[in-house]
This record gives sequence, structure tokens and C-alpha cells, in this order.
Amino acid sequence: MTCVAKVVMLKLCLLIFTNQILTLPQQIEITEYINATVGEDVLFSTNSTSAVNRSVEWKYNCGTSQKSIVMLTFSEHDDKIFQHYKDRVHLYKNGSFLLLNIESNDTGCYTVTLVDTSGSEVTIKKWLSVFDKPASPTPNNEVNITLSSNSTTWNIIGISTGVTVLGFCAVGIYLLRRWMQESTEAAIPGMKNNENLNSSVPMVVYSTYVGTFPNYGKSCQISPLDQT
Repeated sequence: MTCVAKVVMLKLCLLIFTNQILTLPQQIEITEYINATVGEDVLFSTNSTSAVNRSVEWKYNCGTSQKSIVMLTFSEHDDKIFQHYKDRVHLYKNGSFLLLNIESNDTGCYTVTLVDTSGSEVTIKKWLSVFDKPASPTPNNEVNITLSSNSTTWNIIGISTGVTVLGFCAVGIYLLRRWMQESTEAAIPGMKNNENLNSSVPMVVYSTYVGTFPNYGKSCQISPLDQT
């Protein structure tokens, strides 16, 4: 609060507690600054009581435009809230008012003119600056849910890819083995299709003994032990 404001407040307090009429300068001007966020309620105070004032008038000034907000005349017990602020103002008995749910276009200068019982005027200017709400941070649980969902998706993709690769490898190995077996069979003339060169089952040779010629009548067929 500036020195001029302190002097004014001191004189007003002396007037209240001593019931003396103090002679104030014909006009005093005080400037104050208010910062607020969109959606808040802002109190515009007269910093005085109705006992020392004869009338209070609030106006909004923005550039060249001017709007009347409220006017109170204590001697006549008359108060008025102007139409433009009818549903946005809560008025107090000493002439202060609460501006509800402020918006960005409420930025500007609010002027109150106080006329005391001696006819002296005090003008107070309140500069209101309205700022947008800061962006809300993303809650941690939403981040965790997103990360968990992404991890699950990648796990499913990885498993599917692995199974597909293993399937292709198994089919490739099977086809390679078949190709190698068929190539071997084709390289040996007269080999039966049901013979397996890679089998560990011992082969048996059937023969017929005739006289003293042990090799006479031997069969040329080679068969596994389990054949009859």
C-alpha cells in the first residue's frame, strides 16, 4: 500500500473512532493492482465503512469504453447494480463488491469514487489482470496405464513373431530333409522307396544252402529284421 493510501486510511480510522469530521483534500487518487485467473471470484473492496461515506460508485474502464457497475447512496438507503453486471456481482453494505467467475475480457481498470460526509472525494483505481488457467499435468496413473498398454501390445507382437519364425524354420527343416532323402534315393539305382539308408536296424541276407556250394542260391534282396 502506498504512503498516500496509508494517510487516507489513518484519517478514516480517526474519523470512525473519534467521531470527528476531518477535512480531506478535495480529491485523492489511489491505484492498486490485482492479478487473477479465469474462473475465479475477485473482491473489489472500498477499504472503508459506510459510516464515513455518503456515496460509492464503481465503474469499469477499458480503453475508451466505460461501464457503470454499482452505485450506492447511503443517505437515501439506495443501491443499484447496473444491468450488464446484474448476475455477476455480489454487493456488500460498505460498497465493496465480489465479481463472480471472471473472464479474460474482464481485464481492465475498475474505478471507485468515494464521497464522504464533508463532500470530499477519494478515487481508487484497481487494475485487474486476468490470466488463463495453467495446463493440467497428466495424472501418473494415466501415464502408467498407457505405458502398460503399450508394453502388453509389444509383448503380444513379439510372441506372435517368434511363433511365426519358429513355424517357418520347422517347415524349412522338414522340406530340406525330404529333399536330401529323395536326392539320395535317386542317386542309388534299384533302391526301393521303403528302404531307409539312415536306419540303424541291421540288415539280414536270406540264402539257401545247396550241397557244398554255400553261396549258391543267395538272395540279393536286403531287408530289415522286421520284414518276413
